[in-house]
Amino acid sequence: MSKEIISVEAEEVPIEQAIEKQFMSSLEKHEITKKLLEEKKDECLALKLNGQDKEAYTLIRETRLNQKTNRVVIEKICKKGREDATRTQKAWIALEKDYVKIISEGEDYLKGLEEEFESEQERIKAEAKRKQDESFIIRQAELARMGAVYQDGNFVINDVSFEAILIKESDDEVWETMKSKFNEQYLINEEKHLAEEKIKSEAAAVLEAQRLEQERKQKELEAREASIKQKEQEEIDRQKLVEQKAEEERKAQRRAKLDGRMNQLYALGMTFNFQHDCFMFQDVNIDNKTELCLWNDEEWGAAIKKITPAIEQRKKETEEKRLADIEEQKRIAAEEAVKKEQEKVAEAARQAEIKRQQDEEKKRKDMEASDDKTKWNNWLEEFKKLSPVPAMKSPAYRTKASIAREKIEEITSI
Repeated sequence: MSKEIISVEAEEVPIEQAIEKQFMSSLEKHEITKKLLEEKKDECLALKLNGQDKEAYTLIRETRLNQKTNRVVIEKICKKGREDATRTQKAWIALEKDYVKIISEGEDYLKGLEEEFESEQERIKAEAKRKQDESFIIRQAELARMGAVYQDGNFVINDVSFEAILIKESDDEVWETMKSKFNEQYLINEEKHLAEEKIKSEAAAVLEAQRLEQERKQKELEAREASIKQKEQEEIDRQKLVEQKAEEERKAQRRAKLDGRMNQLYALGMTFNFQHDCFMFQDVNIDNKTELCLWNDEEWGAAIKKITPAIEQRKKETEEKRLADIEEQKRIAAEEAVKKEQEKVAEAARQAEIKRQQDEEKKRKDMEASDDKTKWNNWLEEFKKLSPVPAMKSPAYRTKASIAREKIEEITSI
């Protein structure tokens, strides 16, 4: 398929110049030029308003209206030019859209084919790399199983060495060749290893047999020594037990004697004084410098016989003093009770007198502060509290009593 390219060359006029040329042509139709507009501008700027000069005002107004007419003409020309430009732009856009659409259908179709091809190429390349990576992992595992080591970018077994990149990128046929060479060295090493393991195993078996024999002899020796030590320890334990029982019996006898003698002292009323380290009852004591259980029976009996009468005498004296103290305490308590009762009666009388005086003072103040009627009623209340006139036997006094009752009745009824 041949392709023909047509090239058209034309002199391009700047758009600004073309527009200005068209604009100036339109102005000339209205007899307007740029020079005329500049002259009119200078003429406007030269005009002055002199106070209320009407002629000057009229000239200014006419000149302004003339300038306005020119401005309106220019605005209309420019507006029409812009509208023409807009219509021209829309026409160009429409043409571009139609013709580009025709081209784009074929171009987009071909672009899709290109992308499809390139995508497939990328997929094939990625799939090949994935398979290569998987294969390399498997090959490394096989080399590791055979004991190959990685050194300076190579996999090595004995004198056989291949670059890692070669192992990775080789096809299966080349890899099988390399693997067979590695495998030969692996079998050689394995044979050596098995021979060494056999020698080590035989040597270990001999050492283990010697160890077991030595261990058996050592156990027999330890068993004999343990038996002898056990018998010796059993005899030592038996002797300790005999001595322990004898000591316990001695301690029990001493404890029984000590308890008995302490009970004797407690029965006499004595107590142990830790400060003086002895049993005491007032000034009578039994020294504990020698433990009580270590005294012989004769010494102990003599000591008890000696202290018993003294303690009884101290008890009698103590009881007499206790009874005398009780009587004295009773006497003192009785005197204090009488004194307290007298003080109580005197205080009650004093408080009653204070209250009476306070009540009288209160009544007096209330009477002074109240009106006559209240004062009279209060006085009547106090008057009514007087004792009633007693009954009289003699005629003269019965007459007086009768008069007194009448007067009291007369007073209370006022």
